[in-house]
Formats: sequence, C-alpha cells, structure tokens
Amino acid sequence: MGKIFKIEIWERNKLDSVEAIAYLVKNGKNNMSAYQERLTETEIKIVSGYVLESAKNDWHSEGIGR
Repeated sequence: MGKIFKIEIWERNKLDSVEAIAYLVKNGKNNMSAYQERLTETEIKIVSGYVLESAKNDWHSEGIGR
C-alpha cells in the first residue's frame, strides 16, 4: 500500500477519526470523488470506520497491501 495509506500520514493531516474520514467520503478531495449522494449516512460511517481501522492495522488484517 502506498505511503498515503499509513496511519502516520492520516494523523499528521488530522484525519485520524471516523468523523474526519467521513467528511472526506461525503465531500471528496482532490482526485477523490464525493459519495454523499451515493451512500447513506450509515454506509459512510461503516466505510470510514473500516478505513481508519485498516490504516491503524497497516492494512494487513484483510491481506490488503501485501
């Protein structure tokens, strides 16, 4: 997995909470599309929680990034 997915990078950019990641998922940023119109609030929270926990686990618990 690229360096952008490391938790240290997320922490440095104040993206180390479900709420902060949910904001990005809803509104997008740079090349990332916004998903506010495509996902429910519950789905956004689930995705955001998954992203945060996966980053904390260095994306290895699901075999991602190997």
